[in-house]
Amino acid sequence: MKIAAINGSPKGRESITHLMVRSFLQGAERAGAETVTVFLAEKDIRHCRGCMTCWFKTPGKCIIDDDDMACSASITLGH
Repeated sequence: MKIAAINGSPKGRESITHLMVRSFLQGAERAGAETVTVFLAEKDIRHCRGCMTCWFKTPGKCIIDDDDMACSASITLGH
């Protein structure tokens, strides 16, 4: 089993959220799960422009060059 935790706290690794999630993931790892945590505070993710390019011109691919796709890949692939 693979588990991806997405931490949206602006405090990132220093957050209370991280303490709770880390404890949960440690238990999951002891039970045999592979885990990954993504800290959104450490990523450069920009706001959507509403241009709809990701729908019509390049389906599934945003034209904004930020960390969004890297986050998606790490969650999907478990890296």
